[in-house]
Amino acid sequence: MKSIRYTPDCGTCNYLFLTLSKIGQFWKNVEVLKGMGRAGCIPDCNSYGELIAELSEARKVDAVAEVSEFIAECYTRRAYISGFTGSAATAVVTKDKVALWTDGRYFLQVWQADD
Repeated sequence: MKSIRYTPDCGTCNYLFLTLSKIGQFWKNVEVLKGMGRAGCIPDCNSYGELIAELSEARKVDAVAEVSEFIAECYTRRAYISGFTGSAATAVVTKDKVALWTDGRYFLQVWQADD
């Protein structure tokens, strides 16, 4: 697209993304995702979720880590509600309480985010 001086918007990127998913071109989707990041477009939740599902199904865990820098905002709810930004935790919010479970690597971070 650069060769014809066209910069797609986020809607176009997401459409391309989902179309490539339907025809099983998840490696092309990794390239599209990186291009979206360089263009300042953030994939929507459907697009990002579709790619993670495809990579997980193909057991390409290394590729999931490679694209994790482009995490859609919808996947950052835990950080929003708890302040915890580590990679492994579960947060539960009820009417009366908030709870956060994680492993020992994040003990200090959780302790500090407890405010």
